[in-house]
Amino acid sequence: MKNLLPVVAAMVVLFGTLTAPKANAATVGLPFGSANLTDTTTVRKGDGLSTVFGASNPWPNIRWNAPEGSSWDWSGTPTMLLAITNPGREDVEFYVRVDDDASADGMKHCVTASAKVSAGKSQQFALALSSANGPDAMGMRFGPTSPVGELGTMMLAQGSLDPHHIVAYQIFRARPKESATLIFQPIALTDKTASPRYDKLVDRYGQYSRANWPGKVHDDKDFSAQAALEQADLKAHPAPANRDKWGGWLDGPQLKATGFFRTEKRDEKWWLVDPEGRLFLSVGVDCIRPNESTVVQGRESMFAELPAAGDPLAGFYGSSTWQALPGSQYSGKTFNLYGANLQRKYGTAWEAAFCDNAASRLRSWGFNTFGNWSNESAPRERHFPYVATAGAWGNFARVPSGVDYWGKMPDPFDPEFAAAVDRSIKQKARDVKDDAACVGYFVDNELSWGGGETDALHYGLSYGTLSLDAKSPAKAAFVELLKSRYTTIGKLNAAWGVSLASWDELMAPYKASSPLATEVQRKDFSDFLGVFSSKYFEVVSSTIKRYDPNHLYLGCRFAWYAPEEVAASAKYVDVISFNIYHWDRNQYLFAEKLGKPIIIGEFHFGALDRGMFSGGLVPVKDQMARGERYAAYIRDVLSEPAFVGAHWFQYADEPTTGRYGDGENYNIGFVSITDTPYPEIVAAARAVNAKVYDIHGAAK
Repeated sequence: MKNLLPVVAAMVVLFGTLTAPKANAATVGLPFGSANLTDTTTVRKGDGLSTVFGASNPWPNIRWNAPEGSSWDWSGTPTMLLAITNPGREDVEFYVRVDDDASADGMKHCVTASAKVSAGKSQQFALALSSANGPDAMGMRFGPTSPVGELGTMMLAQGSLDPHHIVAYQIFRARPKESATLIFQPIALTDKTASPRYDKLVDRYGQYSRANWPGKVHDDKDFSAQAALEQADLKAHPAPANRDKWGGWLDGPQLKATGFFRTEKRDEKWWLVDPEGRLFLSVGVDCIRPNESTVVQGRESMFAELPAAGDPLAGFYGSSTWQALPGSQYSGKTFNLYGANLQRKYGTAWEAAFCDNAASRLRSWGFNTFGNWSNESAPRERHFPYVATAGAWGNFARVPSGVDYWGKMPDPFDPEFAAAVDRSIKQKARDVKDDAACVGYFVDNELSWGGGETDALHYGLSYGTLSLDAKSPAKAAFVELLKSRYTTIGKLNAAWGVSLASWDELMAPYKASSPLATEVQRKDFSDFLGVFSSKYFEVVSSTIKRYDPNHLYLGCRFAWYAPEEVAASAKYVDVISFNIYHWDRNQYLFAEKLGKPIIIGEFHFGALDRGMFSGGLVPVKDQMARGERYAAYIRDVLSEPAFVGAHWFQYADEPTTGRYGDGENYNIGFVSITDTPYPEIVAAARAVNAKVYDIHGAAK
């Protein structure tokens, strides 16, 4: 392996004694022995460190912390260098995270990067610590991963931090299935900058301009050639023969037909039942819509060509002020790359062609549902099953949970929340109430329910509620619950091990200890999660049944949760929904006992072999692996008796230059930004989707 030491101009060795690039009082040595290990073991191997990452913990890691109350100044060294050997027979993915604050959580106050070390190889990687020229600063989650010369291969990185105040760094793996060994040579910092080129990053079609791959569009004529080949492919692969008009199980039992979708448990297994009384499993795709827009304002140099005013494609310009993540590059003038490519491919009637083709593709690929955030009019007009997307939007009170990625949790005790739900469902029901093709309603998505291993995370909504003042409706509800149990503040103090002077003191912003002081206090926090959640689901459920008694309430698509909250939902929803990217059946066994069917609202796998910069939340080796993982996921999930479907996120790749709002740019589509299907995952979907009824029928 090439020695890194001659490469750098200014270097700091992190294994052994640490000498910061800028001397200050907080600089200390970090010998090997000071590392904190979680499900890892380490052995010195020459100058390096051989580390075995276990598989019993979802996040096995080795971590180095700055001494308590101090930090390191890395401002003069914007790049971390890693030389790593993988002695095993399988590629190993690993992550590096650098924190600038003790509150870093993987998204805030840190830079997190990933890379893969090839089996039996030694490789060098470069991680840019400065966000000045990083992907986030450019309005995208991940940037190009092309080699940067002598510094090594750029790691996929996201996030930002203050290099003057580094408090920790770690190397970890994410939910590994098996243990793996990596040998690390001394990690180093350098004053050389590892930054990719962003000028003319993508071509006129939105594809990465500095690479080639099968299926890449080079000329407008390629669109018509691809379309002709695909039509022949769709004709050669009709929908599975054992399906009725809704995609239900034609060879299965004939049950009561109600004219709408419903649920039924048969032979200890849950099923959906379609309008004609056939057993139905919802196998779908999210975001089937002709819009993948990216911000162009302030980033014009990233695009090799954009339509001029008066160009037929200029109609695909738009604008957005929405920002899920803060940053000047996430909003402004936008361009719909996918829509423009659809017009190039199908001509002026591209919208109808898109809808027709999407329905034909789904049938041929073995799917039977347009998933969340899709163009609902397309399946409605074609009598194709779909889900209705609804949510509560309004100026109602909110509650922090500590896991507030998309914003704080709606306060269901605020009357304005009920009014917002009423407005949303009333409007949606006008379109879907009498439509047999509608499976049901997803209401809201990935709300901030909290949830986690510590008290502060598990009971996040209870902690968050107490942190608010007397104006909070949720705070009033929590305190009323406590008053009904304890009657006097003295009894509460004794139960909680605290010394509050009065109920008024508790009504003021209150910070509970973490961990909680007593088991009685923990039970009160747990019970309030149930009260809070029950209120939320009761409001939504009663509103749906009031305006639309014909359709199912499919839940809120849990991404974060505590078991108490899921249990509360089961009292009100028809189907419990989770967005599950990393499948682990043991994690959801508790939900299978709640007496309701379960559906998955989102999952995906992505790769980097078709010009994209990120494989999304679950990256895999290549397109073939995407197909293999899709098939395995469907088999695993539908082998569970309570699970009645799974929806892939999403139909088309996100823009390489990042979607507006938050810069996501993942290879997670069944089709590319040029509407080109990925043959590997299409073939895998056809094969396993044709067997879903046999798979679930055999579930035990």
